Amino acid sequence: MFKAWQIFLFSLIPLAIVFAGVISGAFRGVDSAREPTPTPVGGVSTGDDDGHAHDPATSLSYEAATGSRRIDGAAADWAGVPALDVTLESLDGARELSVNLQVSFDAANIYVLVSVPDDYNATPGEHEASGALAMLWAIDEEAGPHMGTDGVRLTTSLGMVDIWHWEIDCEPGVVSGGQDRSEDGDDPDCNLDDEYATTPFERNDDAGDNLLTGVYDHTGRASGEDAAGTWYWEISRPLATGDAQDAQFAAGGAAKLALAYWDPDQTADGWTDSGHLQSAEVGWIIVQVPASLP
Repeated sequence: MFKAWQIFLFSLIPLAIVFAGVISGAFRGVDSAREPTPTPVGGVSTGDDDGHAHDPATSLSYEAATGSRRIDGAAADWAGVPALDVTLESLDGARELSVNLQVSFDAANIYVLVSVPDDYNATPGEHEASGALAMLWAIDEEAGPHMGTDGVRLTTSLGMVDIWHWEIDCEPGVVSGGQDRSEDGDDPDCNLDDEYATTPFERNDDAGDNLLTGVYDHTGRASGEDAAGTWYWEISRPLATGDAQDAQFAAGGAAKLALAYWDPDQTADGWTDSGHLQSAEVGWIIVQVPASLP
């Protein structure tokens, strides 16, 4: 589940209200099986009218490390891997959260760890009452960091994106993902899903196998709900899948990444579709793949 994303054009506030329901689909925190038809509900403008790609000068750059990592929801074997601080921002600009990104490659796989400092709320199967995460990778050069489109021209795609979307259905420490157990991108057990999109309207389950593997955990979970601490969201995937709906990685290349996080403390009833915190404001995170992979 991936536009100068939150530039307030006060002279266009009425137009902003019209488009807000569509904007909330940028990283929609719902299962694609129940993806609703976008409905205008109020909000802010997304930026210019031309739908041009995000200015690469505003993007972040990250030099990934080499080496394999254990997918166990813990950060111990990430010591020494460079970390990038990424500011996530809510759609209305009222909330910010700084998260930590680490990426490593070996000859077969990519490994990603996103560390999110937030209290522990996890009720597997009750998605809005639990933390949730998405990683969005550009497939087409024209894609923007918010599910394909840029600006307010939201019905026209600027390119396909690959979405690794995680609404938890399993307990902390349990291995999630398809690993060939699914032929339609869905993880049938733990809901770490392989998806793609070309517009905010059309987030879809990938037609190919789900080769994602992930484990999440939280440093404070032993203390129960609302415990302070840090989420560890850890995912790996083979570098190449042969699937046109998947991002592909190669030594010496570069990959465009965006992040989103849903905080169940957003409202008394949990997070909402449009309430996620996202990195699109800072543009793509350009992940540089090492030239030589062990």
